[in-house]
Amino acid sequence: MILEIVNREMAAIGINYHLMMATNPVYPYFTCEPSENDFSFEENRTQGQLLIEGWTRNSWAELFAAKNKIKKHFAEYQTVENGEAIYIDYLSSIPIRTGEAELKKIQIILEFKTWELDENI
Repeated sequence: MILEIVNREMAAIGINYHLMMATNPVYPYFTCEPSENDFSFEENRTQGQLLIEGWTRNSWAELFAAKNKIKKHFAEYQTVENGEAIYIDYLSSIPIRTGEAELKKIQIILEFKTWELDENI
């Protein structure tokens, strides 16, 4: 569910976004690798991070502008869908050297938490 939401929300803010890998990419583009790092049975909560990587052969400004859109949009994003409460928050970003002068890259980390809601409450 979290990946569907991020896909939908990235499209809504005009980010060229793909899960894991882009085939025939158009710059700038962003990919995402999810990781779950905590589960609480008592709270019925899953927690993790989304590693979003942005790529371009154009200017750094293009990547930073996209990063700012993502940061603003996912500042304490909350929703309830399909029996889950979902929270996403911007955590950090860092520009990365690629070893290729024309190719620029940025990494953005979003944090997420999901709770399966008990229908009996």
